[in-house]
Amino acid sequence: MFFPADSAAAPRISRSSLRIALVLMFFGLGAPSLGEAREDTSDMASPGFYLGVRAMGATYTVAENELEDELGGFVEVDIDDVAGFDAVLGYRAGDHVAVEAQFDYLDSAEIAVEGFFFGNPVAELDSITATVNAKLYAATGRFQPYALFGVGVMRTELTATSVNDDATGPVIRFGGGAEFFVTRNIAIDLGVDYLLPRDDVEDLDYVSYGGGLVLHF
Repeated sequence: MFFPADSAAAPRISRSSLRIALVLMFFGLGAPSLGEAREDTSDMASPGFYLGVRAMGATYTVAENELEDELGGFVEVDIDDVAGFDAVLGYRAGDHVAVEAQFDYLDSAEIAVEGFFFGNPVAELDSITATVNAKLYAATGRFQPYALFGVGVMRTELTATSVNDDATGPVIRFGGGAEFFVTRNIAIDLGVDYLLPRDDVEDLDYVSYGGGLVLHF
């Protein structure tokens, strides 16, 4: 039915049309805006080089027991936990795979022998380690857990009153952790590694744990 412009029905039709127009504008124009506001995290797993540095602590896990056995089991050996840092230079080859070189430096660990030298430090142990790692990422978003495996070389120096002994040998690295991307280029990295040395540096196993920043290029 046709209503003249001055009829009572005209305002009602106009208000109804306005409501429909607003709904169409919201869903037609607003929905893409909401999608655009959702951050794209796909490039947080894009191929490229990265550089990371972490502050860390470390605990020697086997050496104390081995030294106690060598000294006849009549004394208690204590090796301090130590601080240090590691640095990583790597290349992410795809969404879930990366290859990296990792360098660890541990500060001097004091070795004390209870019951023989009255608990005074009798020696210091220093170590540096370099490995090449394969890293596997479990996710590609902002939070990216990972596991790694590496092989390389460990060098140690034992310093005592009348002894200064250097040793070098192969080492295997097992590790895991997670990166949390603050931006597409900067991530917070938290991780734990276990170092398993062999041959001349056997029994100097240690666990390292720490956190730092990774810059993705």
